[in-house]
Amino acid sequence: SKREFYQRKCGQFELDYAYSYDYVFVFKVYQEDEVARLNEEQMTYSMKNIIDRMEHARLQVKCFYSCQRDEIYVKVRATPERLLDEAVRTSYKFELDPVKLQIAGSMGLTEKGVVRWKGFVITDLYKVSQFNPYEYIYARYVKSEKLRPIYKEHPVHCDTISKMHVLRPVDRIKLITSIFEGNVN
Repeated sequence: SKREFYQRKCGQFELDYAYSYDYVFVFKVYQEDEVARLNEEQMTYSMKNIIDRMEHARLQVKCFYSCQRDEIYVKVRATPERLLDEAVRTSYKFELDPVKLQIAGSMGLTEKGVVRWKGFVITDLYKVSQFNPYEYIYARYVKSEKLRPIYKEHPVHCDTISKMHVLRPVDRIKLITSIFEGNVN
């Protein structure tokens, strides 16, 4: 079947999420006589140390040699769940869907009998802006089943596989960078 073909070609991750690896690190392969000349920093931040730290931070890595076998490429990715955890931790902002925001805003939100916000309508009677009042509004990501639908979803493609997701490629890269900077001990 077509799904089995792409599963062999792409892998289950690509089928599930419609994207692959977002980062690549390149490490030089040292000859035995060169290892003795490595400085303390090179020894501390060895490829093994960096890979261990990335795996500890719940990032996925895949390593392979260059054709000449003088470099090792380390590809890095994260699941959407891990990236959204980082978005929550860092108060990362995503664009809200204008249509869904307008609907949700007009209805208001009540959770467990507590009114979080009353319904509202934003109007631009005098056409001051060329944009719809609900366009280009960003909000920090919150893990909530009630709020999830108002985040704007974007098409994500991998070969012929396409899905809609709140995470654009640029968001994935920014969030992985945030994981590198803040959580790879």
